[in-house]
Amino acid sequence: MKFSNYLVLFLILYSLDSKAQDVQVGLIGGMTIYQGDFPSYRLKDTLTILANPGFGIFLRKPIGEKLAVKGSIYFSQFEGDDSLDPSLLGFRNPSFFKYPMSEFTITADFRLFAINQYKRPIEFFVLGGFGFSKSTVSNQDIAADCPILNLILPLGAGIRTRINDNIYMSLHFEQVLTNSDCLDGFKGLNSAKDTYSSLKVGISYSFAPATGNSKNIGCPTF
Repeated sequence: MKFSNYLVLFLILYSLDSKAQDVQVGLIGGMTIYQGDFPSYRLKDTLTILANPGFGIFLRKPIGEKLAVKGSIYFSQFEGDDSLDPSLLGFRNPSFFKYPMSEFTITADFRLFAINQYKRPIEFFVLGGFGFSKSTVSNQDIAADCPILNLILPLGAGIRTRINDNIYMSLHFEQVLTNSDCLDGFKGLNSAKDTYSSLKVGISYSFAPATGNSKNIGCPTF
């Protein structure tokens, strides 16, 4: 799916929710690491981690005081290299890969508890949901029996705080489970599914209903 298609979908979701004016719109920056048939990190000798930067946009809708639903679009890359594990050298050709990936997810986050620090609340939350990940440029990039679009189940936890009345920042970790052994375009010798992890930072602006004094935009609440 092209970026323009994702953008249109995001704008549709925003237009459907904008009438409520209780919504957060934001940007995502992060790092993503693939875990599958190809090695993506080495702990011995020189520490090497094939983590790739990513970016995205999201729309978050609070439901009550503790629960919220979020739709997000995120772009990064998957990378693996057999040279990180000497026992795999010469096992396959090519011996490395680096594919762009795009991800669309719908998740729910639930606040476990919050503390007040420097007169600002800090939330601790868990999240879970579902979505789809597209991990290659075209059909020619992968094996014939590997799907282009894969179902994913993101699970994670993080923290969120409020910078001022309308701006939030968050940091969270996601472990993304999949139904596929083909995120790398290669079907392995066992039945283990490919997964990937992301560490994401978000910043958002909250449009909240008026809270008094005839203001059009009120203060967001946790």
